[in-house]
Amino acid sequence: MEWPALILMTSGLYALLKLSLVAVRSGRTTFRVLLAAAAFLCISQAAVLFAAPLPEVIAAPVAEWGHVLLLACVLSALALFVRESKPAFARFPLLYTALPLLIVISYFLVRDTYALKEWMLAIYQGGALAVAGLMYGVYQYRRGGYVRVLGGLGLMGGAYLAYWMLPLQEAVRTWSWQLLLAGGVALLIHGYLQVLPAGIGRVKYQNRRP
Repeated sequence: MEWPALILMTSGLYALLKLSLVAVRSGRTTFRVLLAAAAFLCISQAAVLFAAPLPEVIAAPVAEWGHVLLLACVLSALALFVRESKPAFARFPLLYTALPLLIVISYFLVRDTYALKEWMLAIYQGGALAVAGLMYGVYQYRRGGYVRVLGGLGLMGGAYLAYWMLPLQEAVRTWSWQLLLAGGVALLIHGYLQVLPAGIGRVKYQNRRP
């Protein structure tokens, strides 16, 4: 049993459930794209979990392309956050936020070259973390209350370091980056939903007289 993948899939299901509710309540494109990212996270980890009963020619490509599509959706969602952070008159066209989806094409062109595709994924993932950190600074400066979001980003940064940079044994590296990423996803989603208006990110309770 791939326990780290199971834990990561559980955090993906948590994100999928929470984001589906928020996407329905708010109707914002940003949450719909994040919802797609959570779905691809679940699909990729499900392929890892069920790799034994599934043929290798099915499980491996599903897991690989699930990660690529997940990354593309995350980058597209970050582009939407950047667009929404600007005044209405300074926003770039909505179509531009779909440009990160082009990494699917670029990955297809280099997928047979191990070094190139690894470098590309490392650069895009690092860029996503950098942009997310900048957006955290913008939102924290404007409203405050994003401490949990920072904690989630910190765990994701630790997962990035554990996977790409730290000289760890394979088993230790697998456990480290997947557990850190699972915790980062859950904490990031929970923290961000807590700062949304009542009725969108969290349930709005009303005092009722008996």
